[in-house]
Amino acid sequence: MMENILASYFSADITDPPTVCAAVHDGREAVALAPADETALIARFPQLAPLSRCTLTAEGWMDQETEEPALVHTLHSFTCQSDSRCTGWASYNVQGAASPSQLYTAVWQGDAWQFTSDPQIIAQ
Repeated sequence: MMENILASYFSADITDPPTVCAAVHDGREAVALAPADETALIARFPQLAPLSRCTLTAEGWMDQETEEPALVHTLHSFTCQSDSRCTGWASYNVQGAASPSQLYTAVWQGDAWQFTSDPQIIAQ
């Protein structure tokens, strides 16, 4: 699911993009993806930095190397209801502001995953 989110983000025409990191929310805080998953995503998206490079400060996420703001995509409550259907909430945070959350659904169509997203307020 994170790969789909990042593919959509990186395919957008963004002028002067910030450092981008990816995380999962463990119920308390944003944490790094599993090392193999993070490495695979960085190989697919060279623009992606490891979460260890992005630090949460009072002003929001910052790139430790450049000391510039960073953007962190976070996946929350990722669950698979079956072998062919998974859901998760996703949002991003940049300069202390969070995007509205989107509910993502992934459905296996026999040869590929199909993704849909639905912008919702998490309380809905």
